[in-house]
Amino acid sequence: MASATGTVFSRTRLTGKTYDEISAALAQASRDDLVRLVFSLVTLEKLLTPAQIARESQVPRRDVLADMRAGRFTDPIFGRGFFCRASKSFRISASAVNAWRATWFVAVRRAAIPAEKKSAPVASSSPPVIGVGGTKTGQNGQSARLDSGDVT
Repeated sequence: MASATGTVFSRTRLTGKTYDEISAALAQASRDDLVRLVFSLVTLEKLLTPAQIARESQVPRRDVLADMRAGRFTDPIFGRGFFCRASKSFRISASAVNAWRATWFVAVRRAAIPAEKKSAPVASSSPPVIGVGGTKTGQNGQSARLDSGDVT
C-alpha cells in the first residue's frame, strides 16, 4: 500500500473548508485514497510501547526495538515506521503489531503433519481398590499385599 504522506490529503488541508471546496479537492483522488481517508477518520487505534509488544508477543524487548529500527512495523495508513512524541516515547499501532506478528506465521500443509502414533492404553484415573484381606487391586486385576507402611 502506498503511504498516505504522498496523497492529495497531505498536500491539502480540508479542515474549515466548505462542501464544494472539499468536493473540488477530492475530485481527482482515487478510490483507494478516499477509503484511506475515511479509515483514518473513523479509527483510533491503541498505540503500544515496545515493552508491551514484547510482553504480549513473548519476545525480548531488544528484538522489538531492533525490528523498529529496521522498519519492520507497517502501519496501514502511514506505512513503515512508528510514532514518537518524545525522544524516548516510541509507540506502534496495534494493526502494525499484528502485521509484524503475521510475518512469523508458518503455513503447514496437512500432509506435512505426522499421523498420530498409537500409544499405550490410557491409565484410568480411578484410585486402586482395596480388596478383601488387605490387598490392593490394580488396573489389570493384579493384587498386591499391603504392608503397614503402605499408604493408599
